[in-house]
Amino acid sequence: MQKRGQVTLFIILGLVIVILAALYFFVAKPYVLPVSQEDLNKDMLNIEEDIQNCLEQVSEEPFKRISLQGGYLATPSGSYRLYADSRVSYLCYNLPGKANCYNRMLLIKSMEQELAEAITNELPTCLNVNKFSQLKPYTVSTPKKPIVTVSIRNSDSVITLDYPVRLTSKRSPTNVEKSSFEKVLTIPLGRLYDVSQEIVNQETEFGTFETLYYMLSKKGEIKVYLQKPYPDKIYQIKHQNSDYIFQFAIEGEPS
Repeated sequence: MQKRGQVTLFIILGLVIVILAALYFFVAKPYVLPVSQEDLNKDMLNIEEDIQNCLEQVSEEPFKRISLQGGYLATPSGSYRLYADSRVSYLCYNLPGKANCYNRMLLIKSMEQELAEAITNELPTCLNVNKFSQLKPYTVSTPKKPIVTVSIRNSDSVITLDYPVRLTSKRSPTNVEKSSFEKVLTIPLGRLYDVSQEIVNQETEFGTFETLYYMLSKKGEIKVYLQKPYPDKIYQIKHQNSDYIFQFAIEGEPS
């Protein structure tokens, strides 16, 4: 009976030793086995996908807001009117006693700068490349702070993150590096901006804009809706291939 107990004890101890050895090998494996250039490139692709997802996540709100606010994220007092829970910026200011208005001169470059700043401020909520080095045979290093640039184009917008990421093997000089990352958003902000400027130019010169004639001339590509909350006008622009809406205000004169 005593011998049987001793045998059982030895079996249990043997199992414990095997389990501990397996755990040690699993934990120590990244530090023992060599890593190839191909392995590092595969993991860099995972990091790139994670960064692209982060860029998309933090870009969604600023892009939506800048379009509902008439091309501005910052809306100082007197530069907008409230409409449907949005601060809709005036892109043309009232000229007392005249039908036409004064062009505020919204520039794409200004929109890109505001968007880049807003995205940069939100990056810390999801940008974390160091998590990829856990239990891996390489280290992750980021030599400099992230710099965001935004490029607004006709049919899409490009978010570029200048943020060098380097993966270096823990057992050899093998390393890979990617200096920047991009995310393309299918937002036709550039095209909608161009339409807004056509409208503003007409309002600046004549004090009016023919929405129906314009939409017919574009053969359904662009829809323009005119709202008239006293004493202002609000134009809402939509592209046929997107639910994205750009809206802005023309300041009117109270009668």
